[in-house]
Amino acid sequence: CSSNNQCTERSECNSPVTMTGDCDDPVITSFDPMNGPPQGGTTITINGTNLGAQFSDIISVTIGSHVCTSIEEQYRTGEGIVCNIDTINSNTEDSNSISITVSTSSGDKTATSNEQFMFLLPSIDSFFPTFGPRSGSTQVMITGNNLDIGNTEQTRVIMREIINRRKKRQNCPDTECSIMSINTTYITCYSGSAGSDDCLMIVAVEVNNNAFDSSSMFTYKPDPTFTDLDPEITIPAGGIKLTFTGSNFDVVQSPMITINDSRFNMTTESCLVENNDTTLLVCTTPRITPLSAINDAIDTAIQYKVVVDGATGPDSSIDTFELVLQRDPTFSMVIDRELQENDIIRIQGANIDSVEKSEIIVYIGDENCQVDSTSDTVVTCQPPSKEEGTFLVSVRVGNNLFFNETTDEWMVTFSGNTTGTVSSSQTDPSVAIIIGTISGVLILILIAIIVIFAILFYFYHMKSKKTNKPLSSSSGNQVVAMSQNMVYLSSSSQVIPQSNPAYLRKEDIHTYDVIPYSTTTHFHSPTPEYLEDPQNQEDTVSSTRSHPRSSTSEYEDMAPDQSGEDPQNQEDTAPTKPDDISSNTTHPQSPIPEYENMAPEKSLINLNYNEEDDYI
Repeated sequence: CSSNNQCTERSECNSPVTMTGDCDDPVITSFDPMNGPPQGGTTITINGTNLGAQFSDIISVTIGSHVCTSIEEQYRTGEGIVCNIDTINSNTEDSNSISITVSTSSGDKTATSNEQFMFLLPSIDSFFPTFGPRSGSTQVMITGNNLDIGNTEQTRVIMREIINRRKKRQNCPDTECSIMSINTTYITCYSGSAGSDDCLMIVAVEVNNNAFDSSSMFTYKPDPTFTDLDPEITIPAGGIKLTFTGSNFDVVQSPMITINDSRFNMTTESCLVENNDTTLLVCTTPRITPLSAINDAIDTAIQYKVVVDGATGPDSSIDTFELVLQRDPTFSMVIDRELQENDIIRIQGANIDSVEKSEIIVYIGDENCQVDSTSDTVVTCQPPSKEEGTFLVSVRVGNNLFFNETTDEWMVTFSGNTTGTVSSSQTDPSVAIIIGTISGVLILILIAIIVIFAILFYFYHMKSKKTNKPLSSSSGNQVVAMSQNMVYLSSSSQVIPQSNPAYLRKEDIHTYDVIPYSTTTHFHSPTPEYLEDPQNQEDTVSSTRSHPRSSTSEYEDMAPDQSGEDPQNQEDTAPTKPDDISSNTTHPQSPIPEYENMAPEKSLINLNYNEEDDYI
């Protein structure tokens, strides 16, 4: 036919016939879509030329080992074939050219596409959020790969109950998540409603009737509820906070407030759950336009709605949630512009009571001036500490009103350091409590450490004092160092060298003889030869002990020049304390001339027993 340059039956050609006989070979020029799941089910539209003179001329359409069945109702003579890939049990990704075999008068002819059709497997990596209200309409974002293969107009997102439960619950039927947008890696959809508050659902992407499941679950939770509103006012400029009280606000992903009053343009602002408190929903009021409609609406309730996904928001027609329109606050000047120490700042204005005090922020330069009080015409604030100088005052109301004139009426001069509170009007008072508590605990810890060290030092000092306290000097005694002197050991009857410190604890030398209180005993240091002969030492000591202390004449030639007592006569008795000394033991106190020639001059040791300190 001359009209479309296609080979067709003469009876079907409505335009002049250009030629008769065999048709040219079939040609595939394009096809769509160019991919689909390996399980089949994809419907493909193939375009070309000489694709049969009639539908019966189409012998087969194949894609590798996959058969694509032609649909007669959608056949376009010679130029278009629509076929559906047969379903097979395969999860193998592959790609092949499309082949069409056409019957002609000169035999069968086959056309092969230049492009290849790709068999791909879709997959879901994650989705967010993982929960929403029972009423649905939660916007869900699904991420994955190959999400847009096959006939995207047929792609669906299905939420269905977990299949491994013993019995499928009738109140949790499958629900569809309506697709808003789709590409290779993302699908955005809005969840449908569920039959129960606790339905746990699998999210699946269905491509050409083949489902591909996620590994995570979507949970339907109870719808949010509303019980109160504070404050119940708004202003034309908008930008102030409304706080709704209720429950389950966290199940809503994108809450919004919309002015839908017929007198005004529709405007919307976002809401959010602050500090993870599921009972408080904070919304920012939208700006109200046009300005020409505002004057007549002042002091009247306006219509609005809070969008909480598919759940029902508060009813603005009842008193609890009524929102009344007030005039915008205005500010004109600073009343007191010359400031001394401890002065407050007063700012004049109008309609200030239209908003809460917390919505008003005053700045001195770039620092906050803490708002103390407000009336309908005046705001007062405590300025921060400032050096001498002149500073600009500015006021912000909510998010949308800002007064920062640079005229003299908005300048303040500090003539000296002020001692105001340097803090924001938005400061949380709990911060000061926390700081004070931490400071108190640190002070208590420091005091405890000081007390412990003082106690340890006291006991250490007392112990050192007791250990190093000098021996009391009794009448006639002289305290001398014991190093290189001799001590008599009663258990062995030997005189041994003593090289210990000068002062010994009694308990450390309990094997030694105890010298009676107020008695000085002199031990003569032996000669080196005497020390080297233990037997001689023992004999000497024994012979000395055999002489009675009352007989002194026969020792006259042995006494040293210095005065002293016979140290060996002490050994007649060995009392453990001064009170234990035998009554028949004598201790001469006067010099004994008989010892004069007994030994050379050596240093003497004087041992004192001090009963009070237990030292010897």
